[in-house]
This record gives sequence, structure tokens and C-alpha cells, in this order.
Amino acid sequence: MTRTDSRREQQVLKLLREAQDSARAGRLDEALAFQANAIELSRVLAERFPADPRHRESIASGLYGQAGILARASRPADAVEALAESEQLYRSITGLAGIPDTAPLIADVGARRARALAADGRGGSAVPEAEAAVAFYEQYEQAAPTADVRMSRRRDLARVCATNAEILTRFGDPDVAVACADRALRLYLSRERTQPRFAIGPGDVGYLVTAASVAATIHGWHGRIDVSLAAARLALRFADLARLRDPLRTISARVDRMTLEGRTDFGQAVATALRDRADPGGDDAQTAADVITVFRKIATRRMPAPSAGSDRLTTLVQALGHAGHAELGSDITAPALDCAITTPAGRCSPELAPGYARRLAELAVSVLPGALADGVRIGLEAHYLYAAASAARVPAMRYQFAEFGPAWARVLLACSAAFEHDGDLRMALDLASWAAGTAMQLAPLAPLNSGVLVSLVRQCVECHGRMLLATGDRENGTAALAQARAIGAPPAGPR
Repeated sequence: MTRTDSRREQQVLKLLREAQDSARAGRLDEALAFQANAIELSRVLAERFPADPRHRESIASGLYGQAGILARASRPADAVEALAESEQLYRSITGLAGIPDTAPLIADVGARRARALAADGRGGSAVPEAEAAVAFYEQYEQAAPTADVRMSRRRDLARVCATNAEILTRFGDPDVAVACADRALRLYLSRERTQPRFAIGPGDVGYLVTAASVAATIHGWHGRIDVSLAAARLALRFADLARLRDPLRTISARVDRMTLEGRTDFGQAVATALRDRADPGGDDAQTAADVITVFRKIATRRMPAPSAGSDRLTTLVQALGHAGHAELGSDITAPALDCAITTPAGRCSPELAPGYARRLAELAVSVLPGALADGVRIGLEAHYLYAAASAARVPAMRYQFAEFGPAWARVLLACSAAFEHDGDLRMALDLASWAAGTAMQLAPLAPLNSGVLVSLVRQCVECHGRMLLATGDRENGTAALAQARAIGAPPAGPR
């Protein structure tokens, strides 16, 4: 390596430090410029020294950092694109001499991509991504060779659980979201009990507050007021919102003095107020402040009884009960406070997932026309189980796809239409893209089945094309619609 190349390596490090400093100061455009320059210098070095994987590692790391800044700059789609290349580069150097274990790095890319997808409104993809990161760190923590390594990996598991909980709050079953948030808090607090001082570093505070805010919000939504208050106290301890600590202390004392009936009324009032508030998946500290502000207002005046509920609050067990299938709920749900199910895939073993997914999918399609909130909850949980079974390479998803795949395609179409009708085009597009992918797996099977399957494949591709056009992607949308028209059409004869 020449002296010039050595200077380039030093310049990469300098640019990355400047990017971090600018990002901390909130100068995001400046940070992105520094980060882009560092990545380009690393690309030059990788091209000059293709046999040295360190430079590809540098690009991958730079893209990971760039994605974080892009997400903060409200450019989540660009962040997803940067993370795709980052993962590809990490995989290309996996196992090469001189390169550390890339598996946790790839898992972190997935967790960051999940947050970017969620910020872009693509919850149907964000949930499986976050779930995969949790699954990896669960195994990684269990495989730790020593207690110290296990403690470090437990911190990582807590971090991805907090991310997963935040995403599930927006796109998943509230029972699973709050169970995962509670699990993250327990993991952090288990570190406290084993350390002479509370061992939450600066990098963990945001994740801990996220988990505590999710727990406080959802427990409050569902009237579990004592648990909600405990989580809110923890959020405030780390969110540094001193102005709200005294009011919370006053509220807690009042709740402690209440009769059981009074606590129930207070919990219902909190749930009603929280139902009417904005999406809790935003700024962590602000979410904590919002929760405590609700508590404070309710503590000083009488609130009306809660209304009929909110789409966002519907749990899977509630939706199945409303649909008359409570027995199915007993098989694949658990009380939130048990923390037994912290990801959608945790509802059953991978081998059982296709069967349960099909049952949920078929039920959702029948429920959606008359009960939108229940149908969407059941339908999304069907999709998440299907996605988990596919990611786990369950044999039924490969060898019996003609049996399980059509129900997946139909529920994706139905849920996409529901989100489109509600004006949520990003989620509608996301589910339509999954439907098109499912259709491509079904397409080779279509000639062996009735025309119904050909029609289903065509509908999926057509829906994807329509949603691409609706979200401004004219080129790909037009191409998808042309592809849909060609499906099942007789081949053109000789001229």
C-alpha cells in the first residue's frame, strides 16, 4: 500500500468522526456529506485492493452509519437502500481471514432496516425484519461461552426487543408489542441487579426509554394502570423529564389510595385518552411525556367512560373472539403480562405456522367486509406467520405451496385493499408487493390447477402495479400491469 493509500485510510476515519460530530449536533446534511465522502474513499481503496476485505467492511460499516443519519433526516427509503448494500457487502466477506464474525453485524443491519421500513410505512416488511433480529440475538445470547459475553449479548437482545416492540406498536398485535417491551425492560433490569451500579450506557438509554414508553402506553390503553405507571416511572427516570416527576409521584400516591373500583375507573379514563392521541411510535422522550401528561390531566378532573375502542388497540385474541373463534385464540395467544409471546413467530413452532397462518388468512378474508379492525388484525398476523414459516424454510412452504400459498395471496390482497381504502398507500403497496412475490411462487403451479389460480396470480400482479402507480412509480407500475395482462393469455401465433 502506498503512502497515498495510507492517507486515504486515515482520511476515511477522520470523515467518519466528523460525520458523527455533525449528526450529534443535528447538522444532518453536513453529516451525510462527510459520510458519503468516507464511503467513496473506501470504494476507491476496495477497487485498488480487491483482495483486502477490510475495505469492503469499511464500506458496509459506512453505509450502516449513513442509513442511521438518513433515517433521522426523514429519508427512510434511502436508508433501506443503503442497508441493502451494507448487508450484501457484509455477506460477501463472511468467513474471510482477518474479518470478525459478521453475523451480529448483519442482524444489526436487519434491525436498522426494520426501523427504516416502519418509518416508511412498510409495516408488512418491517415486522418480519425486526423479528429476525430478535431471533438471532436470542440464539446468540444462549450460545455465549462465558457469563461476561452473555451479559453483553443480553444488552444487544434488549436493544432489538425494544426496536421490535416499537414496530409492533404500529403494525402488530398490542399484546405481543407490550410483552416484548416488558421483556426488554426485564433484560435491562437484570443487568442492574448483577452490577454494582446501574449498567445502562448512553447508547442504551434511547432503547430503554422506547421500551418503557411502549409498555406505559399499551398497558394504559388496556387499563392496566398500575403496570403502566411503573413503566412510566422508568421512562421518566431516563428520559430526564424532571418537570413531570413530581406530578407522576402525586398521581401514583392518588392511585395507591383508590378503591379497586376507583382504580378501574381511572384506568378506563387513561385508556380513553390514550386512544385519542397520536401514534406513540415517535420520539421516545416525548412519548413518555405524553403518557404522563395524560395521567396528570385525568388525575385532576373526571373523564367520561371509554368509547367503543380503536382499530389500533385490537389484539388478536379480541379479534378472534369477536369472530367467534376464541378456541383458535387459545392456541396461539397468551396474556400480555406473561411475556410468553414476544414476536409473531412465537405463537407456535415453525412447522405448525403454515397451518395456523392459512386458518387465520381464510378467516380474515371472511371477516374483513363486516369488521375492518378485526379483519386487518387477523390478516396481518396470518401474513407474519406465513413470512416466518417461509424464512424458516419450513418444508410445507416449498413442497405444499399450492395448498398454503393461495390463502396467503388472498389475505394480502384483502389487507392491501383495506389499507388503500383507508388512505394508507405505503402499507397498501408493501402488502401488494408481498402479494406479487407470492404470485410469482404460485405462477409455475397455475397451469396444473384450475383457472382460479391463474386469476389469483393475475390479480396479485395487477394490484402491485396499481399501487406502484398510486405511489408515483410510473415505470415499474406500467410494467407490472403489462405483465398482469399477459398472465394466462394465449401465446401469440405466427404472423
